[in-house]
Amino acid sequence: MQNKGFIVKYIFNWNNSGWFCLFLMGFMVQSMFDELLCRGYVMGRLLEANLPKTAIWVNSLLFMMLHMANAGFNWLPACGLLFFALAMSIIRLKTQSLWFVGAFHAAWNFAEGVIFGSSVSGEDTVAIIFNSVPLPAKPLINGGEFGIEGSLISVLLDGLLLLLVSLYFLYKTKYKSKGHLTDI
Repeated sequence: MQNKGFIVKYIFNWNNSGWFCLFLMGFMVQSMFDELLCRGYVMGRLLEANLPKTAIWVNSLLFMMLHMANAGFNWLPACGLLFFALAMSIIRLKTQSLWFVGAFHAAWNFAEGVIFGSSVSGEDTVAIIFNSVPLPAKPLINGGEFGIEGSLISVLLDGLLLLLVSLYFLYKTKYKSKGHLTDI
């Protein structure tokens, strides 16, 4: 099957079920490590110093910079990673939990790499269900060497995620302060 940015092939084989499970665990560990470092340790230390805005920005910039050496990194993936990191930081700040952001991050990377067979942040493809080969002339659509996270579509979706998360927590904060919400 071919779309406008990828050549996509169904490649699943039941013999790879073990690899599927191992990669699931691997993406869970890798993503949670990123979250523990950025939104756990770095953000946590800055929150202890009562610097919530600094905590959000510093750990988000660190998260983005951790991907700078990856293949295909440029301004577009940088924007997407920063938007994603800011959204995850706001969620972590408001929920006081790393579990949700760790699970979300792992699910995204796992789906992107193992299920859809695209490069994850410029790393080699680990396709098990589909293999998505990016068409070289379409980097704005497929993200080129960096993978779908480097596409304009992904950056717009990350920006939308950031906007929705921000509006949701602003709404909750506004109504909680007026006494309309008591269980938040």
